[in-house]
Amino acid sequence: MQKKCAHKLNNARYIAGIMFERNCNLCLFPNNVYLCLMKIEALFFDLDGTLYPDGVGVWNAISAKMNDFMHNELGIPLEKVSDIREGYFHKYGTTLRGIQHHYNIDPKVYLNYVHDIPVSDFIKPDAHLRELLKKNSLPKWIVTNSDKNHSMRVLDALGIGDQFKDIIDVWATDYNPKPSSLFFEAALKISGLTNTEKIIFFDDIQQNVLGAKTNGFIPVLVGEGIIADGIDNQIDKIHDFPKFIKDLTNVNV
Repeated sequence: MQKKCAHKLNNARYIAGIMFERNCNLCLFPNNVYLCLMKIEALFFDLDGTLYPDGVGVWNAISAKMNDFMHNELGIPLEKVSDIREGYFHKYGTTLRGIQHHYNIDPKVYLNYVHDIPVSDFIKPDAHLRELLKKNSLPKWIVTNSDKNHSMRVLDALGIGDQFKDIIDVWATDYNPKPSSLFFEAALKISGLTNTEKIIFFDDIQQNVLGAKTNGFIPVLVGEGIIADGIDNQIDKIHDFPKFIKDLTNVNV
């Protein structure tokens, strides 16, 4: 359905919660810069489920390892693990954060355990994505609730490990996961960036996208399906990110 901006022009869109129309000189970004002239400074990409399809089997393998850890290492009855994990996810953002609140464990032991899977059995090189990333000149970071070792294995399997400046993982954020504001604050500090309004954040988890929006980023949900209230921007797959940037800035990238 075609939308109109507040100034009655057609083809209005929402970016970071702001309705705008590229051809309307009155549609301004919060800092009074015309959105159509907006300069993006960096791209933040989530890892799992964002840079590769969620259905390839990686998450199922990791999820099974999480269940094993909670049952075998923490002594939680197997029939209760799923409900406890779901509760931890909604209350703390990740299973790890919930375990940290309730058990005295070394988080690195947990992360090494659950990520000990044959990544290359599930993920294959993505030459198309590599070309899109390589063509784009903006600095790029991985921002993930996984750990760096797992992230490097995934990026290597995809064949895109050399396309990112760095990996900002849960170790780097003192185990504060997305969508916590502490995660986003740490990501800014590590990256050396300051203006969230010029950083596009791509993630497949809706609550992480909403967290990025709350913290002032330009948030984009990656993936199809039902979109929660408050999510303004969505692309079907990560390969669509150049088109999103073009639509946002009116510049080919």
